Amino acid sequence: MILKSDYSTIVIVGIWNKGIFNLEWVSKFLLPKEKKLNVEFLLNTKDSSFDGSPRISSNKIRIFVIGNKLNFVPLNTHNETFELIQELTMKIADYLPHTPVTALGVNFLFENDISDSLIQILNINDTEKLIEFGASIKNTQHKHSMNIEGRSINLSISSNNSKIKFDFNFHFDISNLIELKEKINSNGILELKKIALNVMKDVYNLELNK
Repeated sequence: MILKSDYSTIVIVGIWNKGIFNLEWVSKFLLPKEKKLNVEFLLNTKDSSFDGSPRISSNKIRIFVIGNKLNFVPLNTHNETFELIQELTMKIADYLPHTPVTALGVNFLFENDISDSLIQILNINDTEKLIEFGASIKNTQHKHSMNIEGRSINLSISSNNSKIKFDFNFHFDISNLIELKEKINSNGILELKKIALNVMKDVYNLELNK
C-alpha cells in the first residue's frame, strides 16, 4: 500500500482571520527559511465554499484556510515533512493564541489495489443482491468510529473497481490553543501515524511499499 500525500494531514477548526494567512505573514512567521513560496488565489470568492485564504506552498507543504478550517497539507510522505507540520501547528498556537478553536484533526490516507483478501474482509452481504436488482455499484464505503489507546478515531474505507482507500481521522476536542499544544505534545503526529500503520498491518494485512 501507499501513504497518500497532498491532503490535509492536520486540520484545526476555529474562527480564523483568513487575511493573516497571506504570503508575507506565512513567509515571516511560519516558513522564514524558505526562499521561494508559491501562492494560489481563490477563483470564486462569491461561493461560500470558496471562503478562504490563498494557498501558500513550499516544496514540502501547503497551508490554507477554507471556511473555518486551517489546513496543513504534506506534499510528500517523508517523516521530516510530518514533523515540520507538527512544528508549524505549535507556531500557530504561539502566534495566534486568542483564536477561538473547537477541534483538531490528524489524518492519514492509505491506498491499495483491491485484492481478494480485502474483498473478503470488507464484504457487505447486500452487494450481490443490489447488482441482481440492477444496480451498478460505483463506490462502496465503510465507516468505523472507535477508540484505540485512548484516542478517538474515525476510519472511512471506500472502494471503486480497482482501488481501496483507508482514511484515518484522529479527532481531538479542544477549547483553546493551549489545549491544542497539549494534545500535540501528547499525541505526536508520527506516533499517530504508527497507530494507523499498526491497524493496517494487523487488521488488513497491509504494509507500506518499500
